Amino acid sequence: MVLLDPVMGDHGTYYSNFDETYQQELKRLIPFSTLVTPNYTEACFLAGETYEPVFGTEKWLRIVEKLKDLGVKQAVVTSVPMGGELYALGILDGEFQGLVPYQSAGRAYPGTGDLFAAVLLGGLLKGKSLKDAAEGAHKFVGICIRKSDEAGYDTREGVLLEPSLPELFTLFR
Repeated sequence: MVLLDPVMGDHGTYYSNFDETYQQELKRLIPFSTLVTPNYTEACFLAGETYEPVFGTEKWLRIVEKLKDLGVKQAVVTSVPMGGELYALGILDGEFQGLVPYQSAGRAYPGTGDLFAAVLLGGLLKGKSLKDAAEGAHKFVGICIRKSDEAGYDTREGVLLEPSLPELFTLFR
């Protein structure tokens, strides 16, 4: 299994050290990957869709079709904005192709996409479906965010992972 996390940007813009040239190179890796885990901004970049701060089902269907055209077999798109504090996981899989809505867990922390991808992969390796693994990974990241917020942890430091590890062991039993 090859998981490609196409890190490029967030909130509709590229991170300072990435640009469209990098995006084009990432697209070349997609056919070799089993699973792609972009956030909403990165999915828009890959699909050639305009970033919009509120997302609709029609846009999701366009992104799905364009990702499939690039060779994406499976994808979990994180941080899909549905309006207000409502977001969704966009899941593209042979068994399920849709949006799983959720409420924002708290403040934004760097590295949560990496954490999500790692826990997602762990769930898949434990035999969970893509949808179940994505929901479990999302739940775990939410737990880490809430514990970090409760502790008043500096968002620049990423989430407090270690206090949340016992929760991880119960997610994919």
